[in-house]
Amino acid sequence: MAKRGSGEGTVHRHKATGGWIAQVQVGVDANGRRLRKTVYGRTQAAVLEKLAKERERAGAGVWADPGNLKLGAYLTSWIEDVAAPRVRAGTLDYYRLNLRPVQERLGGVALRSLTPMHVQSLLRRMEQKGASARARQMTYAVLRTALRDALRMKLLMANPLDAVSRPRAPRPEIQALDAEQARALLAAAAGDPLEALYALALGTGLRLGELTGLRWRDVDLEAGAVHVRQTLLESIKGKITFGEPKTSKSRRQVDVPGFAIAALARHRGRLGVLPHLDRLVFLSSEGEPIRRSNLHRRSFKPLLARAGLPDVPFHALRHTAATLALAAGVNPKVVQERLGHSTITLTLDTYSHAVPTLGKDAADRLDTLLGYCQDTATGRDRGRQKAKAKRSNPPELLHAETH
Repeated sequence: MAKRGSGEGTVHRHKATGGWIAQVQVGVDANGRRLRKTVYGRTQAAVLEKLAKERERAGAGVWADPGNLKLGAYLTSWIEDVAAPRVRAGTLDYYRLNLRPVQERLGGVALRSLTPMHVQSLLRRMEQKGASARARQMTYAVLRTALRDALRMKLLMANPLDAVSRPRAPRPEIQALDAEQARALLAAAAGDPLEALYALALGTGLRLGELTGLRWRDVDLEAGAVHVRQTLLESIKGKITFGEPKTSKSRRQVDVPGFAIAALARHRGRLGVLPHLDRLVFLSSEGEPIRRSNLHRRSFKPLLARAGLPDVPFHALRHTAATLALAAGVNPKVVQERLGHSTITLTLDTYSHAVPTLGKDAADRLDTLLGYCQDTATGRDRGRQKAKAKRSNPPELLHAETH
């Protein structure tokens, strides 16, 4: 057999079993020592096939051996050193929360020893302890992201999550108000210190953090528009900060309907003086940024009760703005831009099923177009048939047939 090239591995018979054995270099450790992978097979062809797969997985041949690094230690480091620079503080809290079951059950497993069965067992255990399908889905998603980074950094040669099926969860139901309920909410909010916030939420679909992070410099009453340039962020521990909008598409100008502009004008008029441009538009009664929990407990829930409306989350107002706009025939692309969605696919996936009238409208439009064409074609066919009958039958026979 021809000598194999550098890095291609060595193949020879295994004296004890009579089978074949091969080794290939897959990288180097922190001290520069070569790391080799050994594979076995009953035939030379089987070993060569395994050898080729190992070389492919090793990629460029640089694999940073994680040694005995535990999964728990890796995840802690990943959150602080890898995820923190690229996501917001609230997202980090979300990561920590969803990785907690992993830390508790698999934290002591060596990173390089983690297998799909470890993860499958974890998800099954979560289900047995009553974790919802959505919670299991989120744990799976965050862990997969963390291990994808481990793969990118060559700490793993394969992502165990690739062999684990994503937990299935029912599509979350969109909670939104209909037009009559939205009008009832606006009527109940008349004169409320946060009347303009609710009007703006229903008129634009801005997220709560975008509303509470809005400054007067971001409001153009004359042009009838607001500019989303920052968002208020509140961590699980209650720390308030201000940051960039959620995505690049979230940084946007949104045209505001007349009823919300009027509410904003009344809101500014109640201040008595022209507000400083950097002042937040909406503040608590203590003059502080509005906390999510306080808004729900002290203002929004009582408002729903006064309006006689179901107990929906504040985010339902964003869904209401979107579904009412789509039902009114607004182009989905425009709705996407107003909401600040990253893609139109997200908008359509989220709301198309939540507006039953869209399907009926589509059916009616197609019926108008294609049904008319079909009727026209049928009319032409009938005309041809009558002309053919006249040519092939004497007039007296036609006369006799009509009687």
